[in-house]
Amino acid sequence: MLNSDFDPSATATPTLDIPTQSARSPGGKSPTVMGLYGVSGCGKSYLLDHLKADAELGQRAFTFYEGSVIIDQLVPGGLDAFKRMNHQDKTHWREKAIGYIADACTTSGKMGLVAGHFMFWEDESEEAGQCVWTEHDAKVFTHILYLNIPPHDVVERRGKDCHRQRSAVSQGHIHKWQEHEREQLRRICLQKKIIFTVAPLLTGAVSALIRDIQRNTEAHSLSCAENRLDEVVSGFRADKMRRGALLVFDGDKTLIAEDTGQLFWEIALADTTLAGDDPLKMLFSSPFGYSYKAFLQAALIYGADHFVITGRMKRELVARLRDTHQICVCAFGDSSLDLPMLKEAEKAVVVVGKEHTRSRSMETALLDAIVNDGLQANQWLLPSNATPRLDTDLLPLFDIGSNFIDSVIRLFGLRRVLHATEECAAKLLMTPMRDARISGPALQAAHGSVGWYLATTFLPKLVGLEEVPIPHVQGNQTTGHCLRHEKKTVIVALMRGGEPMALGVYKALPLAEFVHAKKSEELDNKYLDGRETVVLVDSVVNSGKSVKEFVQHIRALNSNIRIVVVAGVIQAQSISDGILGDILAGDDNVGFVSLRLSDNKYTGKGTTDTGNRLFNSTHLD
Repeated sequence: MLNSDFDPSATATPTLDIPTQSARSPGGKSPTVMGLYGVSGCGKSYLLDHLKADAELGQRAFTFYEGSVIIDQLVPGGLDAFKRMNHQDKTHWREKAIGYIADACTTSGKMGLVAGHFMFWEDESEEAGQCVWTEHDAKVFTHILYLNIPPHDVVERRGKDCHRQRSAVSQGHIHKWQEHEREQLRRICLQKKIIFTVAPLLTGAVSALIRDIQRNTEAHSLSCAENRLDEVVSGFRADKMRRGALLVFDGDKTLIAEDTGQLFWEIALADTTLAGDDPLKMLFSSPFGYSYKAFLQAALIYGADHFVITGRMKRELVARLRDTHQICVCAFGDSSLDLPMLKEAEKAVVVVGKEHTRSRSMETALLDAIVNDGLQANQWLLPSNATPRLDTDLLPLFDIGSNFIDSVIRLFGLRRVLHATEECAAKLLMTPMRDARISGPALQAAHGSVGWYLATTFLPKLVGLEEVPIPHVQGNQTTGHCLRHEKKTVIVALMRGGEPMALGVYKALPLAEFVHAKKSEELDNKYLDGRETVVLVDSVVNSGKSVKEFVQHIRALNSNIRIVVVAGVIQAQSISDGILGDILAGDDNVGFVSLRLSDNKYTGKGTTDTGNRLFNSTHLD
């Protein structure tokens, strides 16, 4: 509860207007209000005065409240009248006072620092003190900072206090008083989701802690984590990491079967100076749950002053590796907190330990993620004789054998396969291509449309765009765009089935060069010298054998040029575990663009051959 000790230096002011209901910010967000708690005479008012003068905190972001002053202003008749009231009336005005502070902080947008009392226990003969904490305190305070002052210092401070008449108490009583307050406040804060920490009476330390609390939002922690991640990735790039792939592990119960937090507290609580249950187990099983505030509270229990990582933040960091840094991520986790990052990873592995060490909440959450969220994962049994989770059809077994790294590298290659298989545009464009009634010029026009669509929709995602100056219709100059290095791009129509689609690509890239080639040997240095990109265009790619011949031939002449294969249809297995997948895994500068990927391995002949249909030669075998 608020500090109701009277401060004679405070200037009397008229009674304040009392709001009829708590004010709220436009977004409905409650204000941040920190309570500075400790036994009577420990130095709360002294600390509050010094914090007011702290230039680093600043009066613009913080407001400071002495409870006795607010009560004196609110109560008709002031503090003297308040002291003569019964317990029920005092509670009423204490609740009014904390409500006033909450409204003032909401209106100003500032963080409130309030010197408060939890209980009075001046008489050593009493078995328990008088608790003055109210339900309103629990609703308003977002943080409680308890001042951890040695009992002998408190006794000395009380004896030297010339402003207040304080009873003489022993060090033993002060110690008992402090222990009782701390434990009661810890319990209440845990249930009411109030951040609780203990600090010494050092202005610098408390000021630093308050500043940390002010800035240590989830957004700030995520920003710090992202910056640190960027530094790590930059280090990888500096070391010229050839493959953009990373393994991301959760720590406890993933890398090792034991929970290191639990081990730490088993050792710490074995110390005779400590007692009680595992504080982290109590924290995460409390109403805090696994929220950001829970992890922040955990960090304060340990005394850490750095950013904290939640399950949501793990997900954001994996997504950043994937999207911003273009890195293939294989993530390993064991609990429901790891599911968000497993969903974002391109390869997800659930680590499954012995049944008595497993996360109890994981089974249901994992099943839901697989069935309803589309999670595709494997399970890694550690040790190998552990009982699998769910079943091995839903969650296939994982092997970290010699093929694992190759599989991750192949996953990275899949980033360079762009297709529109499930898009509405693809379904419309592929209809005339598959219609047996359409052939000749009409079918060529359909292939041309597909080529234009793929060149404008997907090719820039692999190659990039560049700005070009163009005259605006209104008479001024403006900025347009073309394919990156479009003038240094050569479009190769793989004859004969690839020509109509290649012409569609050419229509979209009018600055590029257009070349016909039936065999790879027809491409010599005169077509490749000074070029940045080769676009190989064919109507259908089945096994990928002909594409491999062209890629190998081009690489023999130019090891750096970018190669993009554009096709109407690509056989899916040739990418997943066939020739095209091998090309992607072995060459970082090759990509594929297709209208759709097909599981059909059928190769057309005669009337079903695409080339024959395009050129009305279906009578040929």
